[in-house]
Amino acid sequence: MQLTWNQILSSLDSCYAKVRWKNPSQPDVVLEGEILVTGEDLHFVASSEAAENVPDRGFAQLLVFTARGVVSGSGLLIRKSPQRFQVFVSGPVTVTQRRTHFRFSVQHPVSLELGAAGAAAVGATLSDLSLGGARIISPTELRPGHVVRVEIPSTPVGSLKLNGRVQRVAALDDKTWSVGVEWKDISTEDREKLKQLLLAVLSKRWPREGDAGAGSTGDAARRRAERAQELITQVARIVMNSNMKAEDIHEAIRLSTELIDEVNKLIETLRSKGAD
Repeated sequence: MQLTWNQILSSLDSCYAKVRWKNPSQPDVVLEGEILVTGEDLHFVASSEAAENVPDRGFAQLLVFTARGVVSGSGLLIRKSPQRFQVFVSGPVTVTQRRTHFRFSVQHPVSLELGAAGAAAVGATLSDLSLGGARIISPTELRPGHVVRVEIPSTPVGSLKLNGRVQRVAALDDKTWSVGVEWKDISTEDREKLKQLLLAVLSKRWPREGDAGAGSTGDAARRRAERAQELITQVARIVMNSNMKAEDIHEAIRLSTELIDEVNKLIETLRSKGAD
């Protein structure tokens, strides 16, 4: 997919990024930080003092996580301050997920109201989140077309309440359902809050262990294991489909990548529990 950086990054004022400096005579240096979009200019702001160890000018690989996808490319970076670099993109720009709104994996408790505001709410789990919608693991079976109100509590932007409509439902077992929700009639203020929340997810500031619903280390390990099992089931369903399309392959790759991440987190959690 050939797009300009500004087209890709226009959905967020700033984006979480990783930058890798290549140096034949020394080990690669990888920095994390933010890509800031100001008019036609791009800047990378490193989040650690390790930026002082890289050249004042040089070519680097860029991996930028945005609401439109994970964007990769390369460019010339010129130091403007100890941790700030101006970015001049060179070469092709690619997006790994071909969708309007990139989906981010999130495990966080939510409250799900069915029907009009004020209706009875049920507890559910937010599984992934985007500017366009969310996937929610619900203990209640819903139908496509159902109007819902999703409350996401205890976030860096406060409690966020969003209206949506159910687009797809898939049974995970006889007690839980995977529910795809598309946001509807979101106010400008709530959309801005959602952008900031996604940026917090991108930079791994949210959710954290210890947030609402995190519970003990054992609870965290159980949730990791359950999520891994859920991802295995989803990948298997896609792979077993004899009419796979290109978008199905991309989705299977995305889910497999998330599965690997969940398994690594599960291992870290279990190691932490053993250390305790």
